[in-house]
Amino acid sequence: MVTKPSKTAIENVVYLALEELRSRFSELRDIPKSRNSLLFGTGGALDSLSLVNLVVILEEKLESELGQTVSLVDEKALNQEMSPFHSVGALVDYIESACQ
Repeated sequence: MVTKPSKTAIENVVYLALEELRSRFSELRDIPKSRNSLLFGTGGALDSLSLVNLVVILEEKLESELGQTVSLVDEKALNQEMSPFHSVGALVDYIESACQ
């Protein structure tokens, strides 16, 4: 049985995914390791293509690093008032709620 990962473990996987994304897209600006770092939307570091790639990388890393199979783009994510992709903190919180 897979246990629910800690918020710190999820945050570390998000940073790993962001590092991998940066290695694939050298034109991306650095995203500070902070829950307040803006990812997508006004002031965010990612465009729509980068966001799609981040989602793919992150879903793979959540499974390989934490044993969690999570779909990050679903009806729940798309219907939230504040996008879960707005900032690192919002993304970590969303992933935590989506983990079993």
